[in-house]
Amino acid sequence: MPSLPPRLLSVLVAPALPQVLHGASAIVSLGTAAFTIKYLQTTSCNPFVSVVSKTGPFQFLLASAIITACASVVWMHKALKHRQWYMEKRLHIMAADVVAFVLNTCAGTAINFSAASQYVCSSRYATELDVICDVNCGALNGGLVADGILVLLLLFSVLSTGYQLHLADRRTMFLVQTPATKSTTFMETPHSDCLHVELDTPTMAV
Repeated sequence: MPSLPPRLLSVLVAPALPQVLHGASAIVSLGTAAFTIKYLQTTSCNPFVSVVSKTGPFQFLLASAIITACASVVWMHKALKHRQWYMEKRLHIMAADVVAFVLNTCAGTAINFSAASQYVCSSRYATELDVICDVNCGALNGGLVADGILVLLLLFSVLSTGYQLHLADRRTMFLVQTPATKSTTFMETPHSDCLHVELDTPTMAV
């Protein structure tokens, strides 16, 4: 009997992978937004130091995190409750994840190279600027770490979807259901063929 391709093995091992990825992305997105809001609420600086007072990159990160959280919640709900729709729209969901990946990567990069991150929160200039600026470096660094985790989750989601849709071995999938085995819901793409065979006696293969 030929062995199952890795794509189907991954479905067998982790049938709930899509909803887990989207759920984790939603949670991390909310964490990123929380750190960013904390930074915006607790950071103040002398108006003359305008380069440190700029909040544009942080507002960009906040908007990106909120958009990603909302989208991830919707995708998780669809993967749980409307699997057929989710399978048919996997390409569109992958495109949305790519957009979220780009937005959060750009936002995190902008904050990492901002004056608040490079000068105020760095050990080299912290002593001099602490006199005129009160920057919540903990919230800034927490937001950067959370955004980095979010970017990795989105990247993994995009790669796994691309593998399922385009790069995987396209063998015919046979689903055998017997009285001795539990039914399994496969998270498969519309490209695969599924044959459901009902047997009266337990069996291991057809």
